[in-house]
Amino acid sequence: MTDIKYQISNITVRNAVASDLDAICAIEAASFSDPWTAQMLLDDILNPITYFPVAVTQAGASALPNASVVAYADMSIAADEAEIRSIATAPAYRKAGVAAKLLNALTDYAKLNKVSAIYLETRKSNKPAIALYEKQGFKRLGLRKGYYATPKEDAIVYQLVVT
Repeated sequence: MTDIKYQISNITVRNAVASDLDAICAIEAASFSDPWTAQMLLDDILNPITYFPVAVTQAGASALPNASVVAYADMSIAADEAEIRSIATAPAYRKAGVAAKLLNALTDYAKLNKVSAIYLETRKSNKPAIALYEKQGFKRLGLRKGYYATPKEDAIVYQLVVT
């Protein structure tokens, strides 16, 4: 069976709220082999040093319990550096520009907060993510051998200098 892909032009990015947690957990489980727990995700949503935006369809632009969350990102800031801890899109909305929109929101937020560089890691085999990060201007810094445990895999470390 072929997945239906949505070309989305009418996506809104807003801060996540606790009522988004079920949708975020579903996206997390569909995206990662070792997903974070609901409590870990909620802790980051509520953490004041974390920027946790969600991408929602027009119908879910307000923070209602039935908001149509289709993607999320999680970025922490310490001093003048930021780390993108996670970014994920619901399978039906992948390759529609949603993750790029979230990356732009993360970069804008970093600029507003006087961040000089953003870092992230991705699996060496995650070709769609690698293409997206490089298209958005991230540069490879190196490789972390055996960084991911399930399954065991190296991580590519990326940096974006924020100007």
